[in-house]
Amino acid sequence: MSRLSPLLVCAALAAAPLVAAEAPIELEAYNRTYTDLVGELEPYVADPVRVRLSSPSQSLTVRANRIHADPAPGGTLVGRLELDVVGKGALVADVDLGGIRQTFDDEILLPPQTLVVAGRARVERAAGGYRVTVLELPERVRVAVQSRLAVSVLNLCGSAELLTLGAVSCAGLEEALTRPAVPLPRETGEVFLPDTELGAEERARLDRLIAAAR
Repeated sequence: MSRLSPLLVCAALAAAPLVAAEAPIELEAYNRTYTDLVGELEPYVADPVRVRLSSPSQSLTVRANRIHADPAPGGTLVGRLELDVVGKGALVADVDLGGIRQTFDDEILLPPQTLVVAGRARVERAAGGYRVTVLELPERVRVAVQSRLAVSVLNLCGSAELLTLGAVSCAGLEEALTRPAVPLPRETGEVFLPDTELGAEERARLDRLIAAAR
């Protein structure tokens, strides 16, 4: 679930705003609702079972964020971001059970949960704000979802498992449907944090961390 927002923006921030001795910081300007962040989700493949997952629309509300970071070698910063989120959206599953094909779609809920994203970045002062260069992100982040689609797909797969005397296996499918993996881009990128979206204390912490990383 991908554009550089909000998970990737926030993952970059996770490597940005505080020194080790300071408490986590919350960037209040990033607590808001984001829409249509992703498209394709990580597919489930366990031959002969293949399930292609996609989400044509989503709405994700970040209720709070907590950023932890430490200076690292080479003038970089490492840390993690905790995002308290809730949301909703649509999920489509194209199921292939060794030649038995069916498509399911349903509305999904993202119940209240905390996502944790680790990252490494470089932060520099720039005119009117801060430039964050994202250096490392995890390959994926799993998000808990609730939907009737999961029950329908699991029932279909369970029937196929019985009919084929175990030749079709549904092991791991439930997690793929209830905690789908959202792939994150592997390329690096830059995020600009304007001064207008940062408070005085947030800017002071950024400045201290930049100095500590030199």
